[in-house]
Amino acid sequence: MSDDDGRYSGRSAVTARRKLEAQVIGNLTKEGEELRFSSDRTFLPPLGAPAVGLTSSELSAVLRPPSIASSFDDSVYLGRAISTAAVPVRADIDTLLTRHLAVLGASGQGKTHFVAGVLQRLLAEGPNARIVIFDVHDEYGAAFRSLEGVRLKETVLGRAPLGDVRDYLRIPYYALGRTGLARLILPSEKTQRPALNFALQHLHRVESGGRDARLVGDPDGRFFDDCRAGGAGEAAEGLERLKAGAGSARRWPHMMAVACLAAEWAALEPDTRHGWKRSAFNYGNVGWMVQRIRRLIEDTQFNRVIATEASDDRGGAGLDMAHEGKQLVERIFGGVGPVDWNVHIVSLKQLPSDLSPHILGSLLELFAEELFDRGPGATHPTLLVLEEAHHYLRQIPGDVDTGMNSLAYERLAREGRKFQLSMLVSTQRPSEVSPTVLAQCGSWVVFRLTNERDQAVVASGTEHASRYALGQIPGLARGQAVTFGDAVPLAVKIQVCRPAPDHEPSSSDAKFAAMWKRHEEPSDPEHGALG
Repeated sequence: MSDDDGRYSGRSAVTARRKLEAQVIGNLTKEGEELRFSSDRTFLPPLGAPAVGLTSSELSAVLRPPSIASSFDDSVYLGRAISTAAVPVRADIDTLLTRHLAVLGASGQGKTHFVAGVLQRLLAEGPNARIVIFDVHDEYGAAFRSLEGVRLKETVLGRAPLGDVRDYLRIPYYALGRTGLARLILPSEKTQRPALNFALQHLHRVESGGRDARLVGDPDGRFFDDCRAGGAGEAAEGLERLKAGAGSARRWPHMMAVACLAAEWAALEPDTRHGWKRSAFNYGNVGWMVQRIRRLIEDTQFNRVIATEASDDRGGAGLDMAHEGKQLVERIFGGVGPVDWNVHIVSLKQLPSDLSPHILGSLLELFAEELFDRGPGATHPTLLVLEEAHHYLRQIPGDVDTGMNSLAYERLAREGRKFQLSMLVSTQRPSEVSPTVLAQCGSWVVFRLTNERDQAVVASGTEHASRYALGQIPGLARGQAVTFGDAVPLAVKIQVCRPAPDHEPSSSDAKFAAMWKRHEEPSDPEHGALG
């Protein structure tokens, strides 16, 4: 630190000889009575200059966001420094969100409460915010319901149980579009994807109730998914009519129509004796994909979230898969214009964990496609909060073979800034999250992590934290974190902020002792005391 004339302050340095490892983060200057911090790293102290600890006022100057020094404060409170002096730690909102934020830590360390607290403060600073929360455990609703200034929308992916007044949504399979369905079905590039593309291209021209598919107006099915011997000529003639532009249906067919069209496109081939036949060899190229579509249709958990049945009658407007996808994106993420909410909680409690990467990957593929189609600057600035991200921001079996390799959210992480999208990635297992996503996070808030693989991800994923700061992570107490990155110039240990007392997320620990001591009479007399 230097005064106006560049000389060092008169504080006495510690005389004991120690070997210290230092990292230059900038310099402090004193302008009159005010300390100013600059992140200019080219200013280096001369050899032999004394090393002194930062005072409370100096640490405050280092951690003070640039916006506080300007005529208006666009910063958000993250917590209170506890490693040295107890000073508030704030982050410039634009710096925090322009490059994404990673919140990492083991279960039960306070991540959810911290995220809720930060979001509440962001809403207080910007009531015109647009925040979409992927809520895996249905925890965040309690933090925002009836909170002043919050216009809350809640959507649960799945079927509506009795008594729940929230908005429930089963995603129509056809709304996911070609890109999203490919993410679900995972076709191989050379043989299966062309068959799937043909099926989706002509899906609006067939009808299906779930067993077969037929041309519009046909009394009986002519397209099947099982490579049967009979009816090959009728199926081939039907495919030619589809290619020629057969009449459009008034409703989307059952998802089985996708399997039927793909199977027929792959299996049918000319036959010198009968005109056409279904080739078992050709069918084998798409057999795995057809079986996967069948399994998805028969999976009751999948059907709880994805609607595979035929749609309602769309009237004479025609069927447009792109339009269906656009409506789905606007319903979940908001459109180009204003929306009547500033927080949208999308509950994923009905979504089985093994299907999360597929279904949410499809949804994010669709969102990415819509964002890029709109172009830079066309979307209202949006914060996408990805809670428990290790469930779905990970590579899944088949990704390497299909070349998709977690494409959607990695594209969002790399290029979302251009399209006014920010991501807050929260996870207890950073080693299971896509490395590309974490590498794009400019600011990190890391709670206690004890797993060596998770610690290694943090150490390799950022250049901002010193080995000393990273070494504190395994020993952090509950509610403490180390924060570093673009939003804070100095890696600092903090006591994190908490949400409003009456608006906390539903993620508290169970009170085993108190609950087990409580005596309650069984509500059902048939299942009362054991005798």
